Amino acid sequence: MGILDKIFGETTDDDHGRIFLPIIFCVILSSTTLFFYNYKTLFFFGYPLHLSMGLIFFPLTFTFTNVMQEKYGKLFANTAVRYGFLSDAILIFLSYILSYFGEREDYYSVYKEPPMIMGMTFVFVWMSTIINTTVFEKLKLLNKSAFTRFFLSSTLAETSISTISIPMMMFNNGLKEGAFLSIFFIVFYKIFFTLILSTIIAVRMMSNTHHR
Repeated sequence: MGILDKIFGETTDDDHGRIFLPIIFCVILSSTTLFFYNYKTLFFFGYPLHLSMGLIFFPLTFTFTNVMQEKYGKLFANTAVRYGFLSDAILIFLSYILSYFGEREDYYSVYKEPPMIMGMTFVFVWMSTIINTTVFEKLKLLNKSAFTRFFLSSTLAETSISTISIPMMMFNNGLKEGAFLSIFFIVFYKIFFTLILSTIIAVRMMSNTHHR
């Protein structure tokens, strides 16, 4: 961190995770909103497979929420999520307003859709976040392992949101074939992504416990 201190100046000795985790949560959430309708079509044995670019890093949001809940408690995680959504809304609103009144049409063509995305996705993203935090809290009260808490809560949240978001993305882009395959692949990808993250976190937590 010596280089960062020279570039940005010295920082406090407090837990930087309290600042870094909410900020990176906001960044990933906003990138999901901005790139949700952008997609990539692949073919699996001749069948179309449509992937939303905005969902590639989205599994990180639930994992970061769980990390905040694990380290700082549910109230802190709820607060971070609340202002993460608010920050996302402010960014999208400002982007739309500035591109609308500007002269360049390419900016407006990009930022005219995110407000609609936010309106359509807010409800089920909010619902999946509640599923994630609630399940995580209950598993923690039951003294389940760290891996179980992180993996199960995130997997349930990711599965619930994918079954709604992928058809919506396909409908907006006029894609009529490959819905089931696309949902299955995205869910599988998210579960695999979450499996890796949960394993890494569980191993680190176990290592930290042994070193105490």
